[in-house]
Amino acid sequence: MTSRSQSQLAVFYEPNLRSRRLNPAAYFIYVLLARYLERVMERDGPSGERAAARVKHILGGLIKAREELDSVKDVTVAGRSLLEALGVEVSGLLGRHPRFVA
Repeated sequence: MTSRSQSQLAVFYEPNLRSRRLNPAAYFIYVLLARYLERVMERDGPSGERAAARVKHILGGLIKAREELDSVKDVTVAGRSLLEALGVEVSGLLGRHPRFVA
């Protein structure tokens, strides 16, 4: 890991948590991917169906990740703010697609 990426992670974690397996960057990327795939779901045919299946799979992972990330105590103020904003996005996704997590 480069020193630049280490300093970017410092926004999320206090120094003693850098070795944990949690990856807030992946959480962020999967929220973005799910939002993109929502638009793809509107297409007719196989691409819309594949996108729906991927959103369903991603939402399951986002739920687990949100629970784990919410339980972490040693997160900086900026990191907690970002995680809370992403949690709101995940809640929005779940609200728009309740059949995927039922």
